[in-house]
Amino acid sequence: MPNQKGAKRGLESSKSKIAPEDANEKSAKPSNVLMDSFHDYAATAVALTLTEEDMDDFPPLPVTPLKSPAPKKVMIERSSSDPDDANQIISRLSALINTRSDNIESMVRENTLQIDGLKKTIEFVCAEMKDMKGKVCDLEKKVTKEEGRVDNCQQRISELERYSRRWNLRLHGVKEAEKEDVREKVVEICKSVLPTQNHRLPDVIDTVHRLGAKRQGSTRPRGIIVQFTSRIYRDAVWKAAKTSSYLQNHHLRFAEDLSREDKERRDKLWPMIDKARKEECHSTPADTNFWKSQWGNDIWLSHGSERSAGVATFKNNFSGDVLHSDCDTLGHYLCSIIRHNNSTFIAVNIYGYNNKTENDKLLDSLEERINFWLFKYPNSVLLIGGDFNIALDNTVDRWPPGQQSSYSANLKNFMGKFNVVDIWRKKCPDDRLFTWSNKTGSRQSRIDFWLVSDCIDKDNITVNIHATPLTDHRAIHINVQIITLDNIPHNFSYWKLNNSLLKDKIVNMQIHKLIGYYWNKANREKSFCRNWELFKFEACKFLRRHGSHIAKLRKVEEQDVISRIASYYQKSPEEISEEDKLSLLELQNKLDGLYRRKAEGAFVRSRKRWLEEGEQNSAYFFRLEKYRSKMNSIHQLNINGIVSDNPREISHFCAEFYTKLYKSKYNEVVSTGLLNNIKNLKTIVVEDRIYCDSPLTVEEVCTSISALKANKSPGTDGLTAEFYKSFSNLLAPFLLQVFTESIENNTLPPTLTQGLITLIPKPNKDLLFIDNWRPISLLNNDYKIMALILANRIKEVLDTIIDETQSGFMRNRHISNNIRLVLDTIIDETQSGFMRNRHISNNIRLVLDLLDYSDLVSDNSFILFLDFYKAFDTIEHQFIFHSLEKFGFGRFFCKAVKTLYTNGNSSIKMINGSTPRFDLKRGIRQGCPISPYLFLLCTQILATNISNSVVQGITIADKELVISQLADDTTLFLKNANQIPLALSVISDFSEASGLCLNLKKCELLAIKDCPANTVCNISVKQEVTYLGLLISKDQKSRCSLNFTPIIQKTLKKFNQWLQRDLSLKGRVLITKAEGLSRLTYAALSLHLDKEIGKDIDRMLFNFIWKNRTHYIRKTVVMNKYES
Repeated sequence: MPNQKGAKRGLESSKSKIAPEDANEKSAKPSNVLMDSFHDYAATAVALTLTEEDMDDFPPLPVTPLKSPAPKKVMIERSSSDPDDANQIISRLSALINTRSDNIESMVRENTLQIDGLKKTIEFVCAEMKDMKGKVCDLEKKVTKEEGRVDNCQQRISELERYSRRWNLRLHGVKEAEKEDVREKVVEICKSVLPTQNHRLPDVIDTVHRLGAKRQGSTRPRGIIVQFTSRIYRDAVWKAAKTSSYLQNHHLRFAEDLSREDKERRDKLWPMIDKARKEECHSTPADTNFWKSQWGNDIWLSHGSERSAGVATFKNNFSGDVLHSDCDTLGHYLCSIIRHNNSTFIAVNIYGYNNKTENDKLLDSLEERINFWLFKYPNSVLLIGGDFNIALDNTVDRWPPGQQSSYSANLKNFMGKFNVVDIWRKKCPDDRLFTWSNKTGSRQSRIDFWLVSDCIDKDNITVNIHATPLTDHRAIHINVQIITLDNIPHNFSYWKLNNSLLKDKIVNMQIHKLIGYYWNKANREKSFCRNWELFKFEACKFLRRHGSHIAKLRKVEEQDVISRIASYYQKSPEEISEEDKLSLLELQNKLDGLYRRKAEGAFVRSRKRWLEEGEQNSAYFFRLEKYRSKMNSIHQLNINGIVSDNPREISHFCAEFYTKLYKSKYNEVVSTGLLNNIKNLKTIVVEDRIYCDSPLTVEEVCTSISALKANKSPGTDGLTAEFYKSFSNLLAPFLLQVFTESIENNTLPPTLTQGLITLIPKPNKDLLFIDNWRPISLLNNDYKIMALILANRIKEVLDTIIDETQSGFMRNRHISNNIRLVLDTIIDETQSGFMRNRHISNNIRLVLDLLDYSDLVSDNSFILFLDFYKAFDTIEHQFIFHSLEKFGFGRFFCKAVKTLYTNGNSSIKMINGSTPRFDLKRGIRQGCPISPYLFLLCTQILATNISNSVVQGITIADKELVISQLADDTTLFLKNANQIPLALSVISDFSEASGLCLNLKKCELLAIKDCPANTVCNISVKQEVTYLGLLISKDQKSRCSLNFTPIIQKTLKKFNQWLQRDLSLKGRVLITKAEGLSRLTYAALSLHLDKEIGKDIDRMLFNFIWKNRTHYIRKTVVMNKYES
């Protein structure tokens, strides 16, 4: 194209005539060649003269110069040179452009990478900052939590310190000497203050010491801290010190040992309150456990301080449910929402303030809470009672009468909002009785009352004002009768002899007379069983009547005191003379004494019994801690998949269940075949048979009477073990003839056949299912005496017929096992585990030894833990009798045992009474002295049957171990999995003959070595099993901690409860044995005890002995024997 050629020539001409200085500049700066050439090319293109057509052939190129070109003098001329020169120039320019482009791209790429790196760095730093912020936030939360824990610990320390100070008193004014016996001085002072307790004060004063260090040059004596072991005596000294002339004459003064917080609170309260009112409960959080343990049932508290406020609600014989409990934080009201049958009540316990402003705030706050609960339970009935500190009508509710004021206006407005009325005034509109008075009676008022919903029929409410001990207020007793369609269940109770009557001379004379009369009558008629029943009937009738008479006399005395006090209060204050005031004070003190004896009687008797009898394990002392009848009755039960709380339905279902359970399913043919085919069964020797078949003796009767456990619930006749012990010399011959006649006739007297079943909940089980309640039979003591005679005989001969693999109920048998005997021959003396005389051996140890020494077992062996369904309740009576004969027992002994089980019957104790009686055709009574020994004979049949079968056990050193038993807890040691169905087959034959049935769902397998299967023969294969109360784990390291840690935690909780009680040092030592060591001993007999666990136990015991305070005596001294 001509235009292109012309352009090329012009370009060539321009390049040929570049100024020399420009060429030198280019050669000097090679890096700018591309840019300079580019500038030249651009200048040449501008200088060309092109037509419009030529412009169309050259589309515009976007050229953006990197920098402004330097002005150059270029001579552009057309040249006719060769076109190849232009091509070279173009090629050169293209190459320069491409090189520069690559450099730019490379530079951009590097910058992009650097930017990406910076971006990632920034993102990483942001993530780190975010993570650090989260960590900082978590640390702040932890710090806050730890600060809260520190505050709680400090508060707890403060509470413990304040609690411990309640046992203390401060004594001021005792002069100091160089060598003084401060304790002796304090004891003498206390004796002078409280002379009636001179003999007890040296024992109840625990520690005595001066306050702080002695200051040089100071003549003022330091105070003395006196710590008592008993709050009773501390309070008695404190009360007597207030009016003691001895202290005044010697310029001495007792004071309470108050903490700084208590002093500050007292300083604030004292100007407002002249005297802390005794009707306030004055509780603090530290009192909750102590009060609850003393009351023995549920309590709800709204805590105030030790000197003011605080309200409480105590649950006694109440069959309803407390759905919610609501209270304020200052101890002025407690709101309980109660469901009884189909009715809902909002019961409010209130304690008002002493000034109008605070009372108005209290009523406003209470109004808000009541509205909240009424919104949730709209048909509720209101019962609001307590000390309002407000008189509704000053003209009739105060003495001297006052004028009406606005003080009660807010309360009346409150009553109108909730439509509640002052029920006492409603029923007694014209009476003038007061609920509070000062000591002299010069000022009185009715400031305690009940406000009830106006919808309740007034005829169904009774309300009275009664005199009350230990307070300047009087009690307002209200009784609301709730009429419902359903019968209200009552707690079941039957008559039991009050053992205190046995000390009554009249009782002793009458019982002696009755015994003599019916003993002579029985000898004349030759009918001892009939006359024994008549004697018991007459004796029980007399004891009930006499006991009721004494109780009525005591009640009359109490009511007489209360009525005489009430008669004085019904007088107008101006009619009460000084003589009446003295009589009133005397009656009030007498009433206080009656209630003090009621409140302190159990504690005093338990301490007296413990110290006088010197028992190491006083049952009565420990019963102080237990909640007597704690929910040992069924309130709800799963009946055919539906949970029922109807007492009638539950009673009917339980009676039907146990009637079927105790119904015999005996198969004579199978049982006889099993017993006839059994081989190698041990039998008693002739001498033992003659001993068991010998006639009963009076000495045996007396021995059995003395063996009866004291303070145990009697049977349905109500005659306690103490009754039989008190008259044992007279009753023994009578009972001997009764037992002899019964065996001859093969039937017991009617009352001896009767039992009362109490259902006891099994621990850690779902109590909605009847299977998780254990039936315990309460049997009459005359039946127990006969059973004890036979039990004592059979115990003497069991050692010869029961294998060593059975250890349940066996005397002097520590469950030695054959595996230990085997290992004696193959383990050297350096091995302490699994060796006799080097470790305590028992059933659990046997299982653990097999796991720990599994390398000695060559096969893939299993341990099978069997569980029989209600074993004691399903064993057939006929199987027991045939087993006795099979073991070689004689005719007389077998007949005596049959007599015990002939015509046996029971009923079940329920919450609303007892079920109808049903016959016991199988099962042995849990509570009968001979039952466990008869059961052992049956389990021995099982053990012998398995040993004679084809079932192969675990073999070690050519010796075989197959079975280990503890009563009904049977453990089988099987060579391999093939032995499991064989063992189940043998047990199935035994079950059909005896009545004992396996509960396969509760049976468990433990593989001695690894086993991949989860089940074998429908029995679960476990890695850990609970056997005889201990967790059996293959891991030796965790085994100790898994078993001992829960026991230690439970023991610590028990110790903390006992620390709330008023125990002496000796009492605390006794508790460490009874509640501490006794819980740990069982596990320690079977498991290796780590050193760290041992230290924890040691620390726990000694901390309890010293009340978690300073240990004043070395451990070695504390562990010494008592010196008489």
